[in-house]
Order: sequence, then C-alpha cells, then structure tokens
Amino acid sequence: MYFVRLHYADVKENVIDENENILPKTSTARLEELQDKADDVQLVSSNNYDIGLIKELFCTAEQIEKFVHHGPIAHPTKFRKDALPKSFTHTLFHIAMPNVEKIPRDWLTWSETKNALYCFPCRLFSKMPETHRSALSLPTGYSKPKDNKWKKLYEKISHHQSSSGHKICYVEWRRLEENLRDNTTINFLLNDNIKTEVERWRQILRRVLDVILFLGERGLAFRGDSHLIGDPKNGNFLGIMELIGHYDSILHDHLEKVKASQQSHKRMQAHYLSNDIQNEFIQCCTDKVTDVILDEREKCKHFSMIVDATPDTAHIQQNVLF
Repeated sequence: MYFVRLHYADVKENVIDENENILPKTSTARLEELQDKADDVQLVSSNNYDIGLIKELFCTAEQIEKFVHHGPIAHPTKFRKDALPKSFTHTLFHIAMPNVEKIPRDWLTWSETKNALYCFPCRLFSKMPETHRSALSLPTGYSKPKDNKWKKLYEKISHHQSSSGHKICYVEWRRLEENLRDNTTINFLLNDNIKTEVERWRQILRRVLDVILFLGERGLAFRGDSHLIGDPKNGNFLGIMELIGHYDSILHDHLEKVKASQQSHKRMQAHYLSNDIQNEFIQCCTDKVTDVILDEREKCKHFSMIVDATPDTAHIQQNVLF
C-alpha cells in the first residue's frame, strides 16, 4: 500500500511534454510556470479584431472602420507577471474618483498577439510621426518594459490620457462609432449611392431589352431617320421607349436626361439607346438562341435538316441549310 501511494505521488509531480522526457518538478515555482502556460494558451486567439495585428504606423480607412465597428476586444482575466513578480493589474482599466466611483478607461485595450497595451483611438486615428507618439499608439504597443516592471505604466497612462492628441483621437473615435451606428459614414453613403445607381441602370436595360425583343419577334424596323428623343421620325425603337416613358418614371427621367444632353449638344457618358447598343443586344440574343438550338440538337438522337437551293444573279446555285 505504501508503494502504491508513493508511486501515485511521483506520477502527480511529473509533467509529460510532447518534446521532452518525463521531468520531475516538485517546486511551487514549476506549478506557477505551468499555470502561466495554461493561461497563455487561453489568451492565444485567432481574433481578427486584435489591434496588435495592425503592422502599419498609419491605419487605412478600411482598417479604422473595421476595428471601430467591432470595438475594443474584451480584456483577459489574467496577465503575465513582471520581475517583482507582479502581474499587470486590472485597476489600470479604471479611474478612481474622489467619491470612490470608478470610471472605465474604455480606450485602453489589450493585444493578445503582442502581449501589449494599446490606446484604441490613438492607435487608429493618430497622424503623428513615430517619434512624437506615445508607446500606447505605436504598432508594438506598450509591452513589458526593460526593467520588467509594470509600475511605470501608471504614470505613462495618466500622462497620455491628459494629452491633447489623445483627446482629439478619442472624439474622432466616438464620432465615427456614432456614424457607423446610424449608417451615416462616407463609405456607407457612397456604397448606398452606388447600389441605387446600379439598380437604376438595371431597370433601364431591362426596358431596352424588352423593346428589342418586341421588335425582333415581329420583324419590325428599329431605326428611323433621326436619333433624337422627341422626333417623330426617330424610328420604332426610340418611339416605343418614349411611349413606355409616359407611364414609367425611371425611363421617363432617363429619356429627359438624354433629350437635354442632345439639345445642349453635350455628350452623355452612356445612355444605352444608340444603334451600337441595339446591335449588341441583338447579337446577345442571337448567341443565346444559337446556344439553345445547339444544346437541343446534342440532346436529340435524331433530327431532320431542310436544304433549299436557288440560283443567284450570276446563275450560281446557292444552298441554304435549315
């Protein structure tokens, strides 16, 4: 029984590592080291919003919007210890007021990848050169100092918080955050305008295609003697487009713009009503019909062909295969 108990104690005091042999460790220091490693494993994350992943000194507009939209990541529950040994204290994330009230320093954020502390708004919005920046706004962040003591950080944080550069960056952060929440950022407005414009042109092109199919099915002529909007001699295509425009606001507004540009002799960038566009649509329809016919022919085991022959003006026999 004594041997069994002794053997169990020996096994409990050994750590098996994949790259090492069984090493006897019985000291409390070793147990704390193992606990720190376990904490480090928990801290390692594939979080794409870790601000320590930004390598550039100046952030791009896309990076700023991405990180502001997500916000600072949550602080870890434990930090590494310094040489005293003392770990980074969570009290730095709050300001103790004289009335014992605690106000959070919401601008402080911890990077799990760099094991460093950052000022969230200054890291994103600061335009200062590297030599004039606080360590909290540098790509490396404020990591463990050379003397391995965190106590100097209290003084640095207070100094950084009272700086004018930090206040400006903090206001910019909160303003952009509010704009993102209300969908009033410049990028959002531009994207919204682009989507609206794309949908408008999609609706116009659908009407153009419908008129082309209508005329093509009936074998009617497309063009007339004029290409001007409002001219009675502008042909069937433009005439039907004008007719639809009387009952369609999208097409009516588009035709009015084209008509104004024609009257002022100012060329529009694109209006998709020209003869070339009509021919392109007709060619697209031809290619589509040809593909369908060829696909049906390949699927059929048997099919018939019609051959017609007639002499031309030079009395040469011309054959046509249907």
